[in-house]
Amino acid sequence: MKRIFYLFSAILCLCGCAREIDWAPWSLYVIVEDSEGMNVLDKDTYEQVLSGTVLTYRGIDYELELTPETKMMAPAELNGFKIDWGSYYGNILSFGEFDGHEEFDKEVFAIKWPNGKSSTITYSRKLNETFVSVKEKWTLDGKKCEWPITITLN
Repeated sequence: MKRIFYLFSAILCLCGCAREIDWAPWSLYVIVEDSEGMNVLDKDTYEQVLSGTVLTYRGIDYELELTPETKMMAPAELNGFKIDWGSYYGNILSFGEFDGHEEFDKEVFAIKWPNGKSSTITYSRKLNETFVSVKEKWTLDGKKCEWPITITLN
């Protein structure tokens, strides 16, 4: 009988403990390459190639902010589509920052490029608070891909 009591007490302690998990915020990162595999943002002509690029998220259009590279640290913006100069992944396009506590089910990010083409990125995110893990799925134009997303402009 004591064993059952101790087992039941242990289960209550494990299941009854409320804990708060601090999920890290995230951003959509897009690496843009030309047909030769070179990062468009590493060239002096990036403005000509990307001027007029628009990302649509939840029905709202966000025009790409073509800001030059600086040494200043800008604060994170909740809904900005911009160039992230010298990030961990190199020079990339960035959209976000999103709350790490939020789950997503096939969230769509549509990018219209100045050359008339478009790219559709879909993102799903499921949190597992028991194991403190995140299951993510990214697709680019319907095909599974990895984050950061790499898009080739032709």
